[in-house]
Amino acid sequence: MSALTQARVLTLPAASAYPVGHTLVIADEAGACSTSLTVTLAPAGSDKINGAASVVLSVPWFAVVLRVDGASRWVAAGRGIALAADASAATVIPSNVGSPQTLASAVAGAALAAQIDADGLSTMAQASQFSIRTALGVPEDPDFVKRYGAKGDGNKDNLAAWNNAMAELGGTSFLQKTLRVPSGVFAASNTLNWTLTKAALRGCGRNTIFLGGSATADVMAIANGSGEANQILFEDFLIDAAVKQTTSGAATAGPAGLRATKLTRSAIRNVIFAGQDRAQVNNFLYNGLVINQCDQVWLRDPEICAQADGLLAYGPSALGGGPQANLFVHTPRILLCGANGVHIAGGLGGTTIIGGDVASNNLNLLVDNALCPSNSSREIYIHGTYFDAATQENIKINDPGLQVLVMTGGWACSSVNSVNINVAAMNGFFAFFGMCKGAKSHGIQIGTATIGYVIGGAIQNNGGYGVYTATNITPNYPACRIDPGTIMGGNTSGNSNLVPLGFVTSPGAGAIALQAQGPSGTDLWMDLSPTGGRFALNGSTAFRAASGVTQPPGGAAAAPTQTDGYLRIYLPTLGVEALVPVIFARN
Repeated sequence: MSALTQARVLTLPAASAYPVGHTLVIADEAGACSTSLTVTLAPAGSDKINGAASVVLSVPWFAVVLRVDGASRWVAAGRGIALAADASAATVIPSNVGSPQTLASAVAGAALAAQIDADGLSTMAQASQFSIRTALGVPEDPDFVKRYGAKGDGNKDNLAAWNNAMAELGGTSFLQKTLRVPSGVFAASNTLNWTLTKAALRGCGRNTIFLGGSATADVMAIANGSGEANQILFEDFLIDAAVKQTTSGAATAGPAGLRATKLTRSAIRNVIFAGQDRAQVNNFLYNGLVINQCDQVWLRDPEICAQADGLLAYGPSALGGGPQANLFVHTPRILLCGANGVHIAGGLGGTTIIGGDVASNNLNLLVDNALCPSNSSREIYIHGTYFDAATQENIKINDPGLQVLVMTGGWACSSVNSVNINVAAMNGFFAFFGMCKGAKSHGIQIGTATIGYVIGGAIQNNGGYGVYTATNITPNYPACRIDPGTIMGGNTSGNSNLVPLGFVTSPGAGAIALQAQGPSGTDLWMDLSPTGGRFALNGSTAFRAASGVTQPPGGAAAAPTQTDGYLRIYLPTLGVEALVPVIFARN
């Protein structure tokens, strides 16, 4: 029935005349059936429907599937399901029951699964996961336009249509809560708040655009009141703003394309935040994606551009104050952000970034505790991500409580005005194995609070040292090392300043401090200073002593005149130290 303007009685064909084994489907295609606009199914003559003389249907979008027994009785095929837009309120006509019952009550009584199984339809393990609409060929998910009256013309305010969708989907027990949005530009005057759990929002890629109309409000938000927003899937659409967002009167850290609060066991896939094709024209989003507290959240293939932070993630202000476990970011493309491409602002248990490009932002990756001063993040793992062309640092770590930072297989290249990787503050261990080159200053700069580090890969062509370690770093030397296989060269100030790691007083007159490697990368040479110290020696290296940094690598030295101190060499593999007398080579 494509239209229903008054109550109707449908008389069925005679059961004896209907082909045995064939089914008869009666459906409300208009969704107009109701308690006032009922549809009565009346058998012909003395025929019965599941033993009843007639059946009255009063829910919209129903679909009844019937078959005959070859004589005088109609029975439910697939257990005769009459579907509403709310599938839990659908009418079920089981063959052993003379009157309808609701799908919700059938599920509650574990009856539906058994009935479905009896008809050979139970390919699903649980009735709660069984999509009856799919089995019957009826469209499964409500459509934002067709059902709720939204219009994707870029002008109509769709806020009311969105709120109606949230009210209907949230107030019922849909088997699968999925709101589908077709291609179009769906404008809204204020935030589109997603209040559902165990639900999905699906668009049609970059052809589905949600367009915010407020300068101070988020375009979209995911929140479930004071509880967790659990088991949510957002995928395949674009978020942008029609007016330039500002921080005036806005939420913490400014408005965003999407703000998710207490998001758990959820995924955001293929969502574009003012994608590059649009952002280079206006860049109206202030922040792209803001995640405040999360646990087991998967962010896959995001494309982000924003005035401030592309991706801003942080946890609760205090340990135990909310979800703060794992955030997984897979193959991001985050470009041209005015502040930070990725900003981890404290309070997260673990963050993993895999692959992708984070490039051409003011600062590509910032890790601090700016939004959670009393609750630092715990650990960050980065694999195969390309950080490039930052205006300031490519990567800056400034979270005093961060325990672990591991970077493998990635690139940190071309910081325009600063260092590539600045480990300014963390109370833990830093490991880097990748490519680090092209910084205006140092390639990797290690701050004072780091417990230890391991560096490997290729550290080349930086404007300062390849690796610069702070002069008052506190740990003992075995915790800090540059892997012997590291490729280093072309760094303007030298490959490493290697300031003594773990200060001690060396015996004898004078002491040793490794100062620099020659610009040519051929010799490791040192300045003998009175400050004292020790360092770890890994691999075989030829040393040339010089009285100052003016002695070129491989240059001729005058005959030695005296013994000035001792070189304390630690051999990690043997666990022993050796004292070697050192003689200044005087010019």
